[in-house]
Amino acid sequence: MDFLLKNDINIDTSYALRLCTEQGKWRACCYIYRRMGLFEEAVHLALTKLGDVKEAEQIAESAVGGSEEVVKKLWLLIARHVVDTKEDIKHVMEFVNRQDQVLKIEDILPFFKDFFYIDDFKEAICNSLELYNSDINRLSEDMRDATESAERIHNDIANLRRKTCMIESSKTCVLCDGSLLVRSFYVFPCTHMFHTKCLVTEVIPHLSAHKAREVQRLENLMANLRDEDRVRTDQYKSAKSQLDEIVASECILCGEIIIQMIDKPFLTDDETEFERLKAEWL
Repeated sequence: MDFLLKNDINIDTSYALRLCTEQGKWRACCYIYRRMGLFEEAVHLALTKLGDVKEAEQIAESAVGGSEEVVKKLWLLIARHVVDTKEDIKHVMEFVNRQDQVLKIEDILPFFKDFFYIDDFKEAICNSLELYNSDINRLSEDMRDATESAERIHNDIANLRRKTCMIESSKTCVLCDGSLLVRSFYVFPCTHMFHTKCLVTEVIPHLSAHKAREVQRLENLMANLRDEDRVRTDQYKSAKSQLDEIVASECILCGEIIIQMIDKPFLTDDETEFERLKAEWL
């Protein structure tokens, strides 16, 4: 061990491990395993070959970079050894209490025999049950809060759907600046107003290819249903509802689409487009 500690950087760990194993230098093997990051093998060796619980605990404590699952597995190996080798239950409970941040009484219960005198760890079991009861109460409160929030959101959506507004005849489409009432239109809670066709045309470039094809299909279906002598109302309403869900789920000027366009230039390299906009502005 002294040699390993003095020459920690320069040794070939694989060769040193093989040599120490052949010579039965188990404490040195534990050190090498720990240096290699093989903490489980180091703990197992410390318990089976050395029978040294303190050494195993030091190895488990040194596994600070490991995941919570790995660290808990190391302490469970030590706990099982303590249960199997110590007849004194109080000693076992002292060990568990020292590791209360990692191990709970329910973790080590499967290691005990089927019939065992429970008095020595009755208090620990009661404390564990109280903790579980507190967790259940906390989760119940969280569920109640979530349910109330869902109900409020549901009511807000329902109220929004019933919301009405007065539209003056002078109102125009935000996109084409044409009179709003001459064609079908959308009005959003933010008060932006669009002709249906204008909104669809503006939204399509921001949709996936699949959704863009779906919009085209729904528009064709609605057009065909309008052209029929007897409109199939239910089918038309269903198609209209699906179209609304895709193109009018949010205002194009206030929703996610406008946020995604924040890094887009106002003008393209197309000179014709520039001249057209220049003429409009001037």
